Amino acid sequence: MTSVDRPHGNWPLLSELLIAAVLAAATGGTIFVIGVFVLESYGWGVFVAIPVAMGFVAALAINWRRRYRILASLTAMLAGIVIAGVSLLAFALEGAICLLMALPLAVPGGFLGVWLGDMVADRRRGIRNGMTIGVLILPVILGASGPLTPYPLRPVVTSVTIDAPVDVVWNNVIGFSDLPQSDDALYRFGVAQPVRAHLDGEGVGAIRYCEFSTGPFVEPITHWEPGVKLAFDVTEQPEPMHEWSPYERVHAPHLTDGWISRNGEFLLIPLPDGRTRLQGTTWYEMHMAPQFYWGLWSDNFIHGIHRTVLDHVRLLSEQEFRGESD
Repeated sequence: MTSVDRPHGNWPLLSELLIAAVLAAATGGTIFVIGVFVLESYGWGVFVAIPVAMGFVAALAINWRRRYRILASLTAMLAGIVIAGVSLLAFALEGAICLLMALPLAVPGGFLGVWLGDMVADRRRGIRNGMTIGVLILPVILGASGPLTPYPLRPVVTSVTIDAPVDVVWNNVIGFSDLPQSDDALYRFGVAQPVRAHLDGEGVGAIRYCEFSTGPFVEPITHWEPGVKLAFDVTEQPEPMHEWSPYERVHAPHLTDGWISRNGEFLLIPLPDGRTRLQGTTWYEMHMAPQFYWGLWSDNFIHGIHRTVLDHVRLLSEQEFRGESD
């Protein structure tokens, strides 16, 4: 059937839409399971190639017997994304938060796939040729799901000015009391919330434990310069967030190795007026693609955590300094 044979006033049956949507969801689900649980990677194939493949399959499937407007293909694609998301949620393979975060990648990719599939369906024998194309490019999609190497270190730097001298601030940097429960949107979103920090030992080789709502970060001290700089490696870390899910635990690998903290430091900078600028830095690896997109989320999450900790240190230091002055 050529493009001139395309009917303009018809709409597919609900059963045709459902079949196309299920086929699209099955395509995406299959590539997801292979990419994430077999190849053990959240590469380009997961968040970019999968929605394109789903849109492509939806367009071919909806036009298998009769040619419809592209709106029908788009409807089948969007329904397929919903079915795939609900299935991942139902099988505890993903949580609602990460599915929502992936949506801005999935929908444009799905639109691109629909456009490609619709062009293929416009040609004679196009659908059969399209299926052949899909089979041939599947290894490319799976290859794009392979491990991302190397993983560049991403620095996140946050600072705060404290109305207290560096010696007072230092004591609250190496360890601080329980933070008050925050109702910040960041933590309602599911991001792990800092709870407290304490130091086991003193100087280089000591272990700092920064406890979060999901567990502790274990941080061996690598640089100890009182009143100036505290630096550490990160040898253990908890899950970065608690997913929204009907289950207690979600079996999503990105919760354990999607974002890996490597190093951190606090830098204390004395100001001429006796105040202190406290600067916190985290260096981390992000094992998800595209990194420019996921980096927007993770950088902002880390900035938010930094602000919570630095503001708590500021509050404690200013209260202590005012108490000494009195």
